[in-house]
Amino acid sequence: VSTNLFATVYRCNAVTPVMKRQRSGKIITVSSVAGLSSPADGGYVHYGATKAAIAQYTLYLAQNLGC
Repeated sequence: VSTNLFATVYRCNAVTPVMKRQRSGKIITVSSVAGLSSPADGGYVHYGATKAAIAQYTLYLAQNLGC
């Protein structure tokens, strides 16, 4: 969770104040199709959950920043 999710959140939090001041900027986050569905055998549960969280976080971040 620390590597996949928190690293993304921390980095976005670091750059959003600058983007707000400049009234401009772009953030690219990387997720995975694993965040959209789960394998039949239940593998990669934590990986898929963090990738789904990144995708959702990105949507909320865009709304919060007015994109």
